[in-house]
Amino acid sequence: MRMKILNLFIILFLFNSQIGVAQLTLQKVNSSRMKVIPLGSELTIKFPTKTARKDCDCFQSYTGVLKYATKDSVTMELMAEERLFAQDTDFFKTIRTDYAISNEKNTYRNPTVTIPLKVALSIEKSHLGMRDANNAGGVLIVLAIINQLLVSPLYDAESRKTSDKISYGTFGFGLILALLPNHKTYHIQQPKEGGKSLWQF
Repeated sequence: MRMKILNLFIILFLFNSQIGVAQLTLQKVNSSRMKVIPLGSELTIKFPTKTARKDCDCFQSYTGVLKYATKDSVTMELMAEERLFAQDTDFFKTIRTDYAISNEKNTYRNPTVTIPLKVALSIEKSHLGMRDANNAGGVLIVLAIINQLLVSPLYDAESRKTSDKISYGTFGFGLILALLPNHKTYHIQQPKEGGKSLWQF
């Protein structure tokens, strides 16, 4: 009986250890505050990139779905890679690559990559629910404009007052939804503009 309990304890210990390693954990610098980013989260990780202008807050980023994490690296199902850099002129250039790999069944999957975190600038976590709210807000704004410009003029004066109130209310609510933040950024290194709270792995 004792042997079974001991074996069960060892299994639970190893299981919990794996969970602790598999998730990405951040700690606020000079604070005990922790943030655990669960597996399946959509992340954008930014790194410094070489550029001709030192005043540019340029970066190279990887966007994907978190599959596994250690203290030193993350494994992601890669969705996109982007690079922003500046040349000697006043122009900035962005290069973006979206990833999808097809197989023999004509289904698509994204490549899985392991990315070291040693020199990461920041980690941005997307809030997919907020993104849906942004899209809904955009739809409400368009409907309010259509109602105000095309439908409302067809009403009599009294009905138009009611229609206008509905349009204004719908537009205002849609604007609020459209402007809701759909991501949270955790800065690992201080950006050039400064003033950001820093986190560490």
